[in-house]
Amino acid sequence: QLIYKNFAFVYDGKTGISLYDLSKDKFLKNNLLTSEPAISKELEEKVKAIIQTYNQRLLKNNMRVN
Repeated sequence: QLIYKNFAFVYDGKTGISLYDLSKDKFLKNNLLTSEPAISKELEEKVKAIIQTYNQRLLKNNMRVN
């Protein structure tokens, strides 16, 4: 799960499964994944980049904060 700006994005390891606008939907009932494709794509790319960075640091035994 990624919280970015006003959005909560849920990723299952392969693809995004839900997107919520936290400023309007505090109980996460209105999934915006298909109605906001640009935001969904942006957040999926961010999640993949975070995971890739984590995996690279893990493989290189470089798990420290710079």
